[in-house]
Amino acid sequence: MTSDDRGQYLVIDFLTGNMQPGEMEDLRQWLSQSEENRNYFTDMKDLWFSVVCDSEYEFDAEKAYEEFWNRINSSQAPGSRNNLRNKYKGWIKYSAAAICAVILGATSFIIGKNSPTPHAWTDVVVQVPMGARTNVLLPDSTEVQLNAGTRMVYSQNYGIENRNIILNGEACFKVKHNEEMPLTVRSGEMKIQDVGTVFNIRNYNNDDTAIVTLIEGEVKVMLDGNKTQSNLIPDERLVFDKRDGSVRIDKTDATASTQWTIGTLLFDEEKLTDIAKNLERRYGVSITIKQEDLRNRRIYGNFSSDEQSITEIIDNICTVAGIRYTIEGKSITLY
Repeated sequence: MTSDDRGQYLVIDFLTGNMQPGEMEDLRQWLSQSEENRNYFTDMKDLWFSVVCDSEYEFDAEKAYEEFWNRINSSQAPGSRNNLRNKYKGWIKYSAAAICAVILGATSFIIGKNSPTPHAWTDVVVQVPMGARTNVLLPDSTEVQLNAGTRMVYSQNYGIENRNIILNGEACFKVKHNEEMPLTVRSGEMKIQDVGTVFNIRNYNNDDTAIVTLIEGEVKVMLDGNKTQSNLIPDERLVFDKRDGSVRIDKTDATASTQWTIGTLLFDEEKLTDIAKNLERRYGVSITIKQEDLRNRRIYGNFSSDEQSITEIIDNICTVAGIRYTIEGKSITLY
């Protein structure tokens, strides 16, 4: 395989959220080799974004991928080779990766470091559709994996004047540490500041709790306008209850919190209501729980969203828990 072919594989892996460990650094090196490589990345990024931004709530990976290649061919973009198309054709229907980047102002989503511009800074908004997940490489080389239904906002001057991020949803951060300019994530009432770290945040607007789990390093979590501060160490999680404002810190297997990044749905005695929200985001469906006594029923299960359909997972959960269900299109009722 030539360097050119390898680079094209890496670009498509990046855009479709299928990069393997270590490939991010390979992509950075390939992009640094020439202006032509960087232009290729920009062309492919623009084509991919133009496809996936068409749907806010539901994402059909196979359909998007076909449209992606149609637009490559029609634009005669470099690298539109059949061997590349065929490589991904077999598994793209299992990929739940999509990213919709709405960039406000004259800027672009880039790999590498931004240079200051004379005009006012604007915001970059990254929105992941329901039924999707994706990878984002920030200008400071911080790696972020975003789960379905997640919205992340950062300024065009990120990495220049600040490293501030606003997040609604779930994300796993692998932070490029900078002691002089720490990364800060604001999520609802929480502010998380890295101290050189890998951590996971889950905080959707419609969830009752917000959870920060530390995998590596150290983070500082602040609440109540910085009045409440907690430092986490690896394999600890902070759980903030939005209903009563209580906070607790638990010991946990931190790696379990990031299983979603590889398509695994791990439910460890979770409430059925929380599981329903997770499945709604992952599959772009609507789930109604008819009976009140079922809402707090706790369920254990381990599934693969990349390989199992929503029907298979619902059937498995309901069979084990003795719950009945009906499915009509995208609407699921549990009773």
